[in-house]
Formats: sequence, C-alpha cells, structure tokens
Amino acid sequence: DGRDPSLPLLLGYVDWASLSMPLDDVAQLEFVRGPGAALYGSGAFNGVLNLKTLSPRDSLGGKVRYTFGELDTQRVEFRQAVSLGGGWYLKGMGGHHRSSDFTRSRVDTVEYAPLTLPRDLVAPVLGKDRLTFGSVRIDKYAGPSYLLTFEGGTAHEEGPVTLSPVARTQTTDVDQPWFRVNVSHPRWNL
Repeated sequence: DGRDPSLPLLLGYVDWASLSMPLDDVAQLEFVRGPGAALYGSGAFNGVLNLKTLSPRDSLGGKVRYTFGELDTQRVEFRQAVSLGGGWYLKGMGGHHRSSDFTRSRVDTVEYAPLTLPRDLVAPVLGKDRLTFGSVRIDKYAGPSYLLTFEGGTAHEEGPVTLSPVARTQTTDVDQPWFRVNVSHPRWNL
C-alpha cells in the first residue's frame, strides 16, 4: 500500500513487524526483480515486493482468529469492515502475538570470550517475542474511479533478534506508529 518497511542503514534489513496484518488481508502481491533503486529508493537493490491489502469495501464483515503452535506460540487477530454510507468505508484490525524463539545467548561462549564486552553493551536475551499491532483505514469513493484513503496504525515489538549483514540486533521495546494518505485514479496514484 505504499509503505516502506526497509531500513537502508542496515543494508537491506526489512522490519516485517511494522507491516503486521493477517496474511489473508493481502489482496495482491507483486515482485519486481532486479535493481530498482532509481525508481524505489536505496533499499531496492535486489528487487521490490509490493503488497496491496484488501480495501474495506472488499472485506466487509468481521473475523477473529486464534492460532497456537510450537515454541509456546499464540496469536489472536481481528478485523472488522463496515460501510458508512455515501461512499465511505471503514476497516479496523489488530492483534497480539507472543512466542518463545530460537535465540540463545552467545556472550558466555568462546566466540565472544567472556568478559570481553562490558555488561552494558551486551543485549539481554529476553527469550520471549511479543508483537501488538492495530490499524484503522477509511476509504472514500468519489465517483466510479477516484479513491481517497486515510490509514494509520501502530506496531509494538519486544524481543525478536534479527540478523543483518551489519549485526545481530535485538528489539527490546519499540513502537512504530505510521500514517498514510492516498489518492488514486486508474491512471495515477499519489
């Protein structure tokens, strides 16, 4: 939907938690292979993955899902979309995910030679990953081909360890609010 979760400062790292949504809310997935930095920015050196979500008009009704699995994984998600009349549509969704992970502390092994790093530079291994997310989207259809969209949301992460070409990092307490406005027509998109 036009949001960019990549962090070019970390050499192509993509923070997928900032795009938290139920997978069945994806309406269209497009992959543009090859370097596209001139068109899409510095994070597009290997290609671009473009995800489009279902509009509120195309996902009317509600849904609640509870999922569980290995590593004590539990996830609950909800979505509700309604017509407000006069070409206005509203969709709200959110969820919470928690699980253990495969991350183990590497500070106490020979690889890092114990006591080499000061304790304040060693990231704590939380052992639990948590993600809470929510968003609200309002669409206004003006005529048969004009669409105005207002959308905002937030994601809160605790615990995941990520490996990038630069480092192994752990997210301990991060809020990621976002907002977007979109005006579209069959021949252009702003």
